[in-house]
Amino acid sequence: MTHVPFCDAVAPLEWLRHTYPPRSHGNYAPPLHALRTLLQQASRLTFTSVSVLFFSDGRPSDCFRSLPGTGGTIRDYYGSLTRTACSPILDWMEASSLLRGGFRLHTVGLGAADEDFRVLRLMAESLPHGLGQYHQSGLNLQELKGTMTAFSASVTQTRLTSTAVGSTAGRQLRPVQWEARASQWISYDGVARLHAPPSFDARWERDAETLTLLVSRCAFDAGGERNVFHARFEGSHFEWVAKESKHIEVDLNAEIEFHKRSLVAQSTCAAWAGDFNEAVEQLGLGLPPVEVNRCYLVVVDSRPLFVEPKIDGRFLKFNNNAGCVCPQPLLPPLYFILYTLYFMKYTAATAPSPPPFVSI
Repeated sequence: MTHVPFCDAVAPLEWLRHTYPPRSHGNYAPPLHALRTLLQQASRLTFTSVSVLFFSDGRPSDCFRSLPGTGGTIRDYYGSLTRTACSPILDWMEASSLLRGGFRLHTVGLGAADEDFRVLRLMAESLPHGLGQYHQSGLNLQELKGTMTAFSASVTQTRLTSTAVGSTAGRQLRPVQWEARASQWISYDGVARLHAPPSFDARWERDAETLTLLVSRCAFDAGGERNVFHARFEGSHFEWVAKESKHIEVDLNAEIEFHKRSLVAQSTCAAWAGDFNEAVEQLGLGLPPVEVNRCYLVVVDSRPLFVEPKIDGRFLKFNNNAGCVCPQPLLPPLYFILYTLYFMKYTAATAPSPPPFVSI
């Protein structure tokens, strides 16, 4: 298989589009047959993960009656064809105990949300263990970038899961649809927000007021562990995001605990940020304050969600999960990391002097 940078592929694709304009919707069967051949080759190689993107801007136009194995419906046929196309790699990975961690099929519908992409959806749904995911993308650069961002996050998670020490079966991915802009919403009434304390031993606070929460039916982004949905509370135009685990946990309590760990860590970080800002002001260091987004837990219809205000703008990831720091570190994050590191080692009662950052 050849990897071509997307920027280098634009000119040839434009030439093909103008030279050979499509007469109708595209055929799905030929690329699925070609995919089977490619995956037969891939199954003989040493790898940790395989990800496939299947793009289309419309319904398949294969001559259904002339195709073999079409005893059932069109839905049965394309589901069967998709499973057959992916079977070389699935069979190999099942024998290697890597089935859930090393393969993903992403089908992408390019067009408006009201167009007919049912076949693309069923192709993704036809694979076992949540290995297929359907994405919705409009025909513009912004929405396509959002779809590719979500796909890239999934590729990263697939690689991490498949190479994790001691991880053989992996965790089942939650089926999700993708759309850059929210066109359909799910409404949840009587929602109470839960506030995390800065400690695992303290009690959680519950809002006395209940609200109506609207969550987009489709996700628009994803991180290493969560899918991200548009959200807002009824009666307010303030934008929020709702985050849901990318994986299906063993039960509801496990899913709630997954979010609670992160929320307590976030609340602890917010408490440290307040102490840090006070110390900076007292010492006259002239640094801008460090602020941490206020996050909440809500459980709606047995669906735990991590909700927080949406922040727009450009983002710089200062350090990653492996501890790597960006090449040109900014002083406030660097000082704050030193500050939190200090208090992870020493409690306020035993600390003999202010944190070491004050002398820098």
